Amino acid sequence: MPYWFLLGTAIAASAPLSTTETITTVPVVDAPPPPLISASPVPPTPGKPSVAVPKDNPGSWATTNDYPTRALSERREGTTGFKLSIDTIGSPTVCTITQSSGHADLDEATCSNIVRRARFFPAQDGKGRAIQGEWASRVRWQIPTVFSTASQTIADRSFPRPPRVANYKLLQIKEADYPADALLEGFQGRSEIVLSISTSGLVTNCNIAKTSGHMSLDQKSCDLARNWKFNPATGKDGSAVEGFSAHSFDWRLPKGSHGVPPAPVTVRNPFEKPGTMTLTLDFDSEGKLANCQSEYSGEFSFLPKGMMTPEQMCKNAPTGRVKPFVDKDGKDEPRRVILKFELTHQELPASLTTTEAN
Repeated sequence: MPYWFLLGTAIAASAPLSTTETITTVPVVDAPPPPLISASPVPPTPGKPSVAVPKDNPGSWATTNDYPTRALSERREGTTGFKLSIDTIGSPTVCTITQSSGHADLDEATCSNIVRRARFFPAQDGKGRAIQGEWASRVRWQIPTVFSTASQTIADRSFPRPPRVANYKLLQIKEADYPADALLEGFQGRSEIVLSISTSGLVTNCNIAKTSGHMSLDQKSCDLARNWKFNPATGKDGSAVEGFSAHSFDWRLPKGSHGVPPAPVTVRNPFEKPGTMTLTLDFDSEGKLANCQSEYSGEFSFLPKGMMTPEQMCKNAPTGRVKPFVDKDGKDEPRRVILKFELTHQELPASLTTTEAN
């Protein structure tokens, strides 16, 4: 979470009473800390004057998930001071910025999230009647050193019980796992993948369901997920069955990495050398991918390095299962599918050459 709430002040609007409360400061650590656990809030004593009191932990009112996207990508941090006007039922009605972070989007995120989530025991007068009050504090927006994470299963596609990750520690992405080229270019984003899980809990296939926009991040997501171990899906009788598990990888640049000077740009021709790629997929009568073979010649240097080697072409096959092919009688049958990609050179047609010269 953004490491937050350094000092809180509550003020009863219709009485001179004011109280300053020290709110626990969460230390800056190398990884997002566990949720801050605090004692249950104590409501005001009936019949006695009191300031507005938060009903829950103020540290839960804004989290890392609320970090404005642009501020995060531009590595901007800051501390926003604010003051809330609290009505007689304990809801914030107005949020005023008392100290700007220096960034309008961080200030706006502070007020919008706190007004939406904060709830209070309202302030009381000397007779214990609810009155309007105020409460003030600060939010420190700070990007954690380690921010990239993989999610638990986000979409269940196996019933009645889908596969589950056996060791959730594997969902933590280490800084060393960040693809070198993405780190150099300052790339970040979210990759969504769907894994095929065997009856023994192993990952047998990984498909990119939604790209991050950067192939190296997508590829690394699959590479990391292939090392996960699952408790397999189970059927109605409780026996292990094949299943699917969908996950997202949120790739966020490690703190301090943004702005790394890129390597010198050299002029090159990625289409200089011809080449061919052939992918042969054999599906059985149930539509399952039974065999994959690939052939590769040429350099194809316009593709990310290492992405289209023969090994990677089958490791990242387009699909692990399809609707079965049928013969002329409508019966399911095995089928071979051949995908070809070719890079060739041709002379430019004379008509285009003449037009260019003119």
